[in-house]
Amino acid sequence: MRLKLLFYTDSNPEIPTNYNHFLTSAIYSYLAKADKRYSSKLHDLCSYKFFTFSWLQVQKKKIVGCFMKILSGEILWYISSPSKEFIHTFANGLVKICFLRIRDILFELRQIEVLPEVGINSEMRFSCLSPIVVTTN
Repeated sequence: MRLKLLFYTDSNPEIPTNYNHFLTSAIYSYLAKADKRYSSKLHDLCSYKFFTFSWLQVQKKKIVGCFMKILSGEILWYISSPSKEFIHTFANGLVKICFLRIRDILFELRQIEVLPEVGINSEMRFSCLSPIVVTTN
């Protein structure tokens, strides 16, 4: 399952260009808000984490040193997981919190969209929104 999340800010905040750990922290916060046991179980896994997420998609931005100045109000963020339990728990927690925090900046949740399932037998082309990380034991 895949979610498309729309967040909004009415200011032009600057966030660190290295913000992925804030996104990971937000994910676990949403999970914990909906189901602490599930969040702890997933966090403690040493292997596959059951989710992936994109970089923040910002229409207008300016990189200033180690910061990204957000010049447009809307921010898109994509979350994917093969686990329906993960997506449902994540979405339930997100609806309860209703914002994304990066450092001391809050982005207001405006929309959650469940994207259509990808057909298994269909020929498709994909473009990654973020780097792919692969590990081996």
